[in-house]
Amino acid sequence: DAAARRAELLRRLRAAHPALADLLAATATATATAEPARPDRGPGDARPRQDGDGDPWPARLTAFSAAWAWAVAASWLARTPRADGPANTDGASPVDLDARLDAAEDVLAAATAELAGAKAWKHCLERMGAEQSAALRAYADTVAVGGTLAGRHAERYRQAAREAMEIAQTAVPAWVMPIREVLSTIPAVRDSFDVVIVDEGSQAGLDSLFLLWLAPRVIVVGDDRQCTPPVDPAQELYPVLDRLDALLPDVPAWLRVGFTPRSSLFSLLRTRFGEVIRLREHFRCMPEIIEWSSAMFYRDAPLLPLRQFGADRLTPLVARFVPHGFTTATPAGPRNPAEAEALVAQVLACAEDPRYAGLSFGVVVTQGTAQATLIRDRLAERMSAAEHLRRRLRVGTPADFQGDERDVVFLSLVVAPGDRPVPLTRLEYQRRFNVAASRARDQVWLFHSVAPADLDHQDLRHSYLSYVLSAARPAAPLPGVTPPLAEVATDRPHPAFGSLFEQRVFHHLAGRGYLVMPQVEVNGRRVDLVVAGGRARFAVECDGDVGPGPAEIAR
Repeated sequence: DAAARRAELLRRLRAAHPALADLLAATATATATAEPARPDRGPGDARPRQDGDGDPWPARLTAFSAAWAWAVAASWLARTPRADGPANTDGASPVDLDARLDAAEDVLAAATAELAGAKAWKHCLERMGAEQSAALRAYADTVAVGGTLAGRHAERYRQAAREAMEIAQTAVPAWVMPIREVLSTIPAVRDSFDVVIVDEGSQAGLDSLFLLWLAPRVIVVGDDRQCTPPVDPAQELYPVLDRLDALLPDVPAWLRVGFTPRSSLFSLLRTRFGEVIRLREHFRCMPEIIEWSSAMFYRDAPLLPLRQFGADRLTPLVARFVPHGFTTATPAGPRNPAEAEALVAQVLACAEDPRYAGLSFGVVVTQGTAQATLIRDRLAERMSAAEHLRRRLRVGTPADFQGDERDVVFLSLVVAPGDRPVPLTRLEYQRRFNVAASRARDQVWLFHSVAPADLDHQDLRHSYLSYVLSAARPAAPLPGVTPPLAEVATDRPHPAFGSLFEQRVFHHLAGRGYLVMPQVEVNGRRVDLVVAGGRARFAVECDGDVGPGPAEIAR
């Protein structure tokens, strides 16, 4: 019966965990002897149980696993020292425990990503039929072989790949490929896909218009304030416009002029559709890095920098003056050897600096390709190939970095005193400088051989150099002001806070040594308190006697 079963389980438990068995037996005895609740009992009268009459264990046992896990964690925590305490029983210091936690979180993130990928492949393979599987393998083989051939043999393999794709296409939910490979592998059948997404649409020329044929819904992502498809500046537009007039006489002139090599897929569609979804939230760059681009090129809808960071970040903007810079002319543009040498030396120094461990590097030259070639050659001579790979080092022009990013970017302004350069003001240069100034996530090094006074006030180089020189300073932990603790009372309003409650919470946090900023603006909203740590920030919302309304809760 139930009593015998309970006794047997208790005996087995006592053999494994006597203390837990004694607790269960004592609780059962207290439950059996507990008197029913009586209305005449006062709050001071003791009872064996205070959580109501009846057997509590059926409800408790449903959460036994969670309670056990909690007890294990509580036991471990009791043996773990405070941040300023001694080492743990296993010899681990608080710093070691933090490192272990970081490593465990990295392993968990990697395992989660691997699991998601494995589940996606499992689902894909389960829904794939035998014919689709064979066609998919045939497609892979024909593409691999056809890529090594030329002439009529290559065309035959491309045709075979397209035929295999007709069968294999539905086996894979999403296909990702460069635009140049779409025509050679995807059959030219209307609405072959449900949706086509074109990334970097501002880099796609008019020869990408065929993508509109492949799906009833097309999403084009681009930015007309960044680099567009390369165009030969010597190419005359008159022959192109004359052919457009002859071949498209029924198309209005204001539409015809858009079908030139100087247009992109994004710009062409932007003029045809009235509503463009503007993505203003910017998560990549430090606020100081993206501020110049936002003010110069997005005045109608400024970008909202939302990059989160801690108190020990790198200085976002660093200007490095090269006093003896000079330029030499080459067919590929000017070269500034002194500036190149200073830049290369700084790249090598950063590669040896522990603060830059694990960060990627990029070098962007704002004028011509000769300076990029010079820097690339010198880095190849003085930096190992393994370090190149570790840093994902790339050297090039702004157009080379379109759609790319690096943690740290080194910019070379190239121009030198006495050059009397032509002011860079055209739309083409605006796009190039916008890209160059916004490729870095954490830090920009600007190497310059001139002062702002040496450049025309309309020159983009003057604007950007002036901005970096004015903004280059040691990194602040947060764009906010932390009032001294002694100036913040708990019973008198302080202008930096929204309520006395905020001030009291600030006192508790700041009194424990935390760096706390009140009323920090984020994305047009204010956070009551922000606690800045070494690598992250923590937001604290202080709701007093009057709680937030539904709209505020939703926000």
